[in-house]
Amino acid sequence: LMLKTRIMRKTKIIEGRAALLLWCLVTCSGCAVELDKGFLSYEKLVVVDGILTDENKTQEIKLSYSTPINEPDIKAPISGAQVWIEVDNGEIIDFEEDREGVYLSLEPYQAIAGASYKLIFVLDAGNGSRYESSYELMSKPTSIEEIGQRYANLPSSTLGGNISGLWIFIDTGELSSDPSFFRYEWNETHQIVAPYPTKYYWKRGAKSNDRVPVPDTCYRENFSNSLILSNTSGISGNRAFDVPLRFLPVDNLDLTNRYSIEVTQYSINDKSYAYYNKLREFNESSGSLFDKQQGIVLGNLSSVSDENEIVLGYFEVSSVTRFRKFYNIDEFGVEVTSQISGFSQQCKASDFISTTLDSLSFYNPDDPIEKRRNAPYRIYLWEPSPSPYGTSYLRLAACVSCTRYGKLEKPTYWID
Repeated sequence: LMLKTRIMRKTKIIEGRAALLLWCLVTCSGCAVELDKGFLSYEKLVVVDGILTDENKTQEIKLSYSTPINEPDIKAPISGAQVWIEVDNGEIIDFEEDREGVYLSLEPYQAIAGASYKLIFVLDAGNGSRYESSYELMSKPTSIEEIGQRYANLPSSTLGGNISGLWIFIDTGELSSDPSFFRYEWNETHQIVAPYPTKYYWKRGAKSNDRVPVPDTCYRENFSNSLILSNTSGISGNRAFDVPLRFLPVDNLDLTNRYSIEVTQYSINDKSYAYYNKLREFNESSGSLFDKQQGIVLGNLSSVSDENEIVLGYFEVSSVTRFRKFYNIDEFGVEVTSQISGFSQQCKASDFISTTLDSLSFYNPDDPIEKRRNAPYRIYLWEPSPSPYGTSYLRLAACVSCTRYGKLEKPTYWID
């Protein structure tokens, strides 16, 4: 009841200040919303981005100020604050500023399930306003039992018709008797192999050089950028099954040789879930920003110095579970592989040019001086005869170098 009264009081304070609503959404949920900038006011607000987890690592808290909507989306970091986390048993976790607005724990720290944690910070080297979060309970970690995939056709609002692809989903392991709440992130990696990798490059003059490394295999990474939530309330057995995480269009797999996705599952408490769910409702609203709530989504932070001050952001306490899975493309089934052309259309075996080294400037862009309209070619094969220049075989750069699609550096987690 006290929390509800406080929310109503703060909502009345900011009634009519549309800028505050916009900046809560932009900062906390990452979505960009367009409003008539002519009627928007601006008020500088403290923004908190902090997560404490059960991973034994250096924990991080970010502090910044909101910025006007008519300025570039650049954070205004808060420097010189005193930051610490208080545990319900009296323990103190101290932080220090590592770079502008970013505060790191002095030592690696691992939060414990069942304990509660409160974020506290004071601006201006401890002489300014004091801010606190509520105590947040650390939930127990939950295992991920499996990552699965299923072929689907989804309607497209932009392209018309349907989009073919794969739903990537997870199943959790056994949970406690109480409902569980989760937030998810994912990162995926595509391995791309050039069909005709180039082993040579040409420098100005009649000279061919060995190319090291050979750009034959590259890796492209993508990351989730939306709120993905799940809970087990009302589910028989209190386990989460077929939680949809990522729809992967078939077009995204066109040049992929091998695919991997890692899912990060944050076990959060019910208050955190309610906060994120409200942000998601704002994002998914197809009408006016004011359709669902005349105010902003309040987090778990407040100003001790001024009870009327609005503080944006959230201090999350969560246990973390990670699960990675690898796929060869043929494991996705014939429904997917039958729609993938790969390099076969743009890199046909018969599509090459043979020429001598002294004529390469007409085709090859490796030389910055001799760029021509025919420059999208690269040497992929060279033979020493006939003398004196030998024969160079050229193909489109897109067929001989994977660096057009990703990076050469192999991720440390990658398994061939």
